[in-house]
Amino acid sequence: MTSRNGKTAAPPNFKQVYEANVGLVQFAMSRFRFPIQVQEDLIQDVFLRYLEHAPNLDTHPPKSFLLAVARNLAIDYYRRQRRRHAERHLPMEEVMHELPHEDATEHLKQLLAVQDFLQALRDDPKASTLVQYYDDDLSIREIAERNAESTATVSSRLSRQRQRYRMQLAEHVAAAT
Repeated sequence: MTSRNGKTAAPPNFKQVYEANVGLVQFAMSRFRFPIQVQEDLIQDVFLRYLEHAPNLDTHPPKSFLLAVARNLAIDYYRRQRRRHAERHLPMEEVMHELPHEDATEHLKQLLAVQDFLQALRDDPKASTLVQYYDDDLSIREIAERNAESTATVSSRLSRQRQRYRMQLAEHVAAAT
């Protein structure tokens, strides 16, 4: 690693990096509201990734690297949970049962209300893109391929459908909670 004055600087040792940044990574993980055990595992994974990539990193301090890894690991965990839910067709209550925060019940009610709303939209032909995107978990590209349309067309339709149903969804969630 080269410093600004052209001299080679020694990379900080792992203990220093860990002690200086563990609080920041913990805060970033806490924003995702995963169970505490999952957060701790993901935090360990963040620092393991840092340890693997430290010799090749040009960034010092490594905050941006650590935060990017934390975000990506959290998103990956969330996606694995969604896939597990979809593959096993578990009730959403079982997937969400471990949420430790005080809003877990409220959060679960909102999720169930959104699922109920999307299920009701399945019968509405004007909402087909919205249902495919959110309920069937298809990407814009996949929807375009299925319907033999361009991705721009699907993206525009999705935007219009979001606007059309936004108020109805808010009313439906408010009534359910």
